[in-house]
Amino acid sequence: MLTKKEYIKLFIFFSIIFIIIVIQYFFSDSLLKMSVPLICQLQSDDYVVHAMTIISELGSKKMKSLLLIIIFSVCNTYHSYLYTTVCYSSILITSWLKIILQQPRPFWVDDKVKAFDCESGYGYPSNHVMSTVPSLFMFFEILYYHFKIDTTVNANIFYWTGFFINFLICVSIGVSRMVLGVHSLDQVFFGLLMGFASYYFYLHIIDYDIRYFQPFLQEISNPFYKARMIIFLVGIYIAFLINLIFANVNYDPIWTERILKDCGRLPPMTPFYKCLADSGEYIVVFGMLIGIFYDLHFNYKVKYNKNIVPIEYINENISDTVYTRNYLENRTGKWNDTSVLVTIMRIIFLYLLIQIIYLIRNLPSILFERHDLLNFFIFQKLLSCGIAGFFLFGFARSVCYHCHLTNLEKVEKLK
Repeated sequence: MLTKKEYIKLFIFFSIIFIIIVIQYFFSDSLLKMSVPLICQLQSDDYVVHAMTIISELGSKKMKSLLLIIIFSVCNTYHSYLYTTVCYSSILITSWLKIILQQPRPFWVDDKVKAFDCESGYGYPSNHVMSTVPSLFMFFEILYYHFKIDTTVNANIFYWTGFFINFLICVSIGVSRMVLGVHSLDQVFFGLLMGFASYYFYLHIIDYDIRYFQPFLQEISNPFYKARMIIFLVGIYIAFLINLIFANVNYDPIWTERILKDCGRLPPMTPFYKCLADSGEYIVVFGMLIGIFYDLHFNYKVKYNKNIVPIEYINENISDTVYTRNYLENRTGKWNDTSVLVTIMRIIFLYLLIQIIYLIRNLPSILFERHDLLNFFIFQKLLSCGIAGFFLFGFARSVCYHCHLTNLEKVEKLK
């Protein structure tokens, strides 16, 4: 049964959703009419366009993967798991909303709007904004509690300063998407609102307990909690796929003409199938979970020479940052206990490896000369994202050890 406090949080969350729907109903058309003149005015300055092109990258999927690797390198497995679920479930939900609402981008419908980024998926809501808000704010929350800034004298000043900076970054990303001609004012505005609603959901409804996460981890052994997490991880994707049965594929031929005029080429897929393919990035979460349990199984087998991993060991180690080698005593060095320089090198190294995995995903399209939905969905999304998640959480520590980017060598010398 839910507590009174949990019922209040649910009431607040659904009230936020209701308010967003009401605002969207009454103000969406007005914001849309304001968009084209505003975008044209912003695009008239070349310096603004160049600056916004750079700012737009702060909300890209590459930036989100970089933030994940930073958390993985400086925090622990639990926080990395948390950030991954927040980030990629937000991308999935945004893809879902795009397919439901099927709203065109500004440069598809007005010749006065230039396209500086040839996006081929639907425009509402802005994925750069809606998925960046919870991802960026949860990134800040995790680091805030991991480094125990909340225990400092000026904790509130640090918190609200960080909150305000993150808010400015999210708004700037939204403006940049307008300047690039790929989103209208209403798409950005409601992307922000829904992003903050998602942030509240992850922080208070799911309640990952960022500060003291051991009680949260202990709930894993509870069957009711297991069912709730399965519904969250799997059910959200099943609901998305069921939605496709009732979705209508609306495509105006005039969009093709304007995309071709602005971009010089047509995208390999229509907006509907592009959004469907983007939803495949959610498979990162499952690759991550397999990687985590592979790593735990390996460590447990080394320590106890047994194949079955008990739930107590998982609870004990899921938040552990320690890497185990098979010929040293158990827990011979903390993963994140390295110098700033080594940590930065490790982050860059892992980021490059992940990007190489994502680059390889283009090979099937080149080899088979196919650019259809099935090829894109399987090779460029499901396989590549699943392998990236599994590699990061299953092998990355071992690879970094062999590249001398951990502190285990120092521990060996002490021994």
